[in-house]
Amino acid sequence: MPPTGTVDTLVAEETATAKIVDGLRHLYTAFQKSSIYAPGHPAAVEAIRRSSEGLAGTGSVGGSLLISVGRDRLMLNGDTLKDDSGALQSLAGLLHDLEVSALLIDTGVKVDELDGLIQTLGQARREGLHGNALSEMLERREVHRLRIVPAEAKAEVACEAAVESDTDVWESLETMLISTDVPDDEVAPAAIAEQVHQELARNEGTGLGELHGRMQDVSREIDSIGTERRSHVRERFAKFVAALNPKLRQDLLRFDMHMGSDSLALMTELGDVVPETDLLDALQ
Repeated sequence: MPPTGTVDTLVAEETATAKIVDGLRHLYTAFQKSSIYAPGHPAAVEAIRRSSEGLAGTGSVGGSLLISVGRDRLMLNGDTLKDDSGALQSLAGLLHDLEVSALLIDTGVKVDELDGLIQTLGQARREGLHGNALSEMLERREVHRLRIVPAEAKAEVACEAAVESDTDVWESLETMLISTDVPDDEVAPAAIAEQVHQELARNEGTGLGELHGRMQDVSREIDSIGTERRSHVRERFAKFVAALNPKLRQDLLRFDMHMGSDSLALMTELGDVVPETDLLDALQ
């Protein structure tokens, strides 16, 4: 079982997520202020500055943020971002109506780039522009650390996903974790975890059953691998699970009566690698 120091990691993740939520909340406030005040109004400028404080330091959670857009929610790594003020729901509704499926925000995004996004959203709303038109407009403003993913692109990805992603992501997951043909220095468990997050976010949560199944396959395969190789596979497995968000880890810890011994084997394997807090939550 991992040391209690892993609790500090969870706290850091929660703190980073809270900053992102705060940044997005102020981003919507900036949009509101820019809609009613003249350009450069102090209220709008201050809101954009505060948004930058929350969003510029995205390196603490992986370098770039993929904020997926639902009709009434924004999602990070497949998890809905919680906000009691209603600002994130309103921002999601605005982006959804403008046919924006996601925002990609890079580390170090600048105040003027966030202002460029605000101006783009405002112009699009006034002129009735949607989807690709917004993405192209933002590019013309020379915004480099923030990109709009239009719904058209998401639709194309979804079509490809039916053929490629559903197989590539899940097959890559299992192969990279247990295959003896893949050298350790070519395995990137954290990158695979991010692909899983994006796959689930893109399909709004569907695919959890596939993740469960693949993880059960991996845990079953571990016992059949030679002793020397087993330690390497378990190390990969531990790194992958650690890179998953807490909600996914807890989902994997739930016992599935229909899967019987396979589910129990997975829980046993996970018990050695997940944080104590996840185990306690699963047992409650």
